[in-house]
Amino acid sequence: MKDLSKYLISFALVCLSNVAISEEIEFSINCKILDQVVLEVQDGKSKKYSGFDEVNVGDSISITFMFTDDLYGSKTYRIMITNSQFPTVFINNSVHPSDFNIIKRGTDSGQFIWHSIINDSSYGGPEDGAYVVSLEDSYMMLEGPLGSMITGRRYFKDDWNFVIKSGVFRNNLLQTLNCMSVPADYNRMLKKVRDYHKANPEKPK
Repeated sequence: MKDLSKYLISFALVCLSNVAISEEIEFSINCKILDQVVLEVQDGKSKKYSGFDEVNVGDSISITFMFTDDLYGSKTYRIMITNSQFPTVFINNSVHPSDFNIIKRGTDSGQFIWHSIINDSSYGGPEDGAYVVSLEDSYMMLEGPLGSMITGRRYFKDDWNFVIKSGVFRNNLLQTLNCMSVPADYNRMLKKVRDYHKANPEKPK
């Protein structure tokens, strides 16, 4: 009986340890639409609109990140990225260490790049398409199917400029955004990624 009690206590401590180690970082970058244009071409004629899907200049949109480490009790992580304009802006990405390519040198912080393959023609694009997520301290690029791309650059402290592009064939959307007070959790997430890849260096291919 004493041995069973010791076993149960040890098991509980291991479970508590796993809970303490695992962590989620979830935050949203909130942006104001400064300007936008929608271009449409059909039957050899071009049209221009000031809005799309009832989203207007001055409205707010968001880009949300969720970082989870020690996923399912294993030493790994996942970053899920969504945006409030989905599916018009088809950014709904999930990246893992297996998608990670390299840390590009050229900046003090390094640039993290994930390259993922989409093997599903239901996205509206060709099979075996790809998307890229690129993050660093003062720059990010989020690329998805259907011509969707979000790029941003820090311009002052925690304030960022963003440009959103989306659309193929008939309709194409272009937006400019001002995103103020980007949460400090963005930098905290990057530190988690940096620490993981320092501890688990990429193997030569």
